[in-house]
Amino acid sequence: MMPSSLRNLRCQLGVLAVALVFATCACHSRKGDDAAPVDAKAEAIQLTAFLPSRIGAFTADGEAWTNSAPDGPTIEAHRFYSSADGRKATIELVTGDISKELATLDSEETHAFGSDTPTYWRTTTIAGHRARVVEEKPTPKKSQCLVRVGPNHVANVTIAPTPKPGGCVTIASLLDFGGIVASGGVPASPKRPR
Repeated sequence: MMPSSLRNLRCQLGVLAVALVFATCACHSRKGDDAAPVDAKAEAIQLTAFLPSRIGAFTADGEAWTNSAPDGPTIEAHRFYSSADGRKATIELVTGDISKELATLDSEETHAFGSDTPTYWRTTTIAGHRARVVEEKPTPKKSQCLVRVGPNHVANVTIAPTPKPGGCVTIASLLDFGGIVASGGVPASPKRPR
């Protein structure tokens, strides 16, 4: 039979081992919590610097505006534009949770599932960045493109009406992609397994 002091010591060591396992798990599960919190408003304002007052034939209709949740997860900057010939453009820059946009960018589908509209998607590159362009066929009325700008940003450019296919590509190619990538942005949270 084991002396009680030895049993107590083994019990205490066992409790200590379990406590260490829980502490280690807690530290690993909190990885990233010590990172500086995201200032969503500051990130959004930083994005507005990449929405110029003039781009191609378009002039801004007013100041850029931002949209973000107080703690992230999606941070957006928008600006509306007009051209002398009456066309309208919208440019949106997004950082943070760009999973919705990435689902479209990563797709190779040419027609939206279940859609009965004459709208078709095509994949291209704009200034070296993967892009998806959506337009009506045979004659586009509106031209919209999503551009993956580095790991943390997506640009969304819409032109309406468009005189020819690819109207959004012309305007999107004028954006400062290098500056947008260099700004860093906000990485999306890793996807959690379900």
